[in-house]
Amino acid sequence: MVQPTYDAQASSAMLMEALLSQCLFHKKILGTTSTLLGLSKHLFSVQKDLGLCYLAEISGVLSCLSHSLSGLEFEHEQLVGLKLLAFLIEWKHENVLELQEQKHCLSEELLCVMAVINLAISPSKSVKAVVYHILSRFSSLVLDTPATHSSDQQDISTDYHISKPALILPKLLRHIWSQVIF
Repeated sequence: MVQPTYDAQASSAMLMEALLSQCLFHKKILGTTSTLLGLSKHLFSVQKDLGLCYLAEISGVLSCLSHSLSGLEFEHEQLVGLKLLAFLIEWKHENVLELQEQKHCLSEELLCVMAVINLAISPSKSVKAVVYHILSRFSSLVLDTPATHSSDQQDISTDYHISKPALILPKLLRHIWSQVIF
C-alpha cells in the first residue's frame, strides 16, 4: 500500500518540476508563474496534511524554484515563490526532526540562498518580511548543523585553515547572514 502512495507523490513532484521548468522558458503568458507556484504550494500542503513525508524527488522543485526566484519581476510572484520555498524547507526539516536523523543535508536549500538574498533588496515590505523569515530559518539550520560528522570535531572559530568543505559552508553562510541583517 505504501508503494502506490510513494509513486503518486513522486510523480506529482516530477510534474511540478517539469511545469516550473517550462514556465521559465515561456514567460509570455502573464500570471502563469504565480498560478503554477500557488498550485505547487497547494499540492504539497495537501500532501503534508495527509501525513505524507517530504520526498527526495521534491528537491527538483527546489532547484527550479531557485532559478525561478531570480527571474520573478512582480511582487505577487515573488511572494508566492518565497512562500512555497518557506513551506518546502519547513516540511523537509520537520520530517528530518520526526525521523530523528542526525545528518542534515542543506544542499537543496543552499541552491536558493543567493536568489533569496537577491530579493532582500526588494522595495516591498511583504517580500522583505518573507525573505527575512527564510534567511533566519537558513541561519538556524546552519547553526544547528554540525560542522563535521566525524569523531575529531574541531572548533571552527579557532580553525584558520580552510581544509574541509564541511567547514567552508557554515563560515560562508554566517558571513552572508551578517551582511544581510537589516
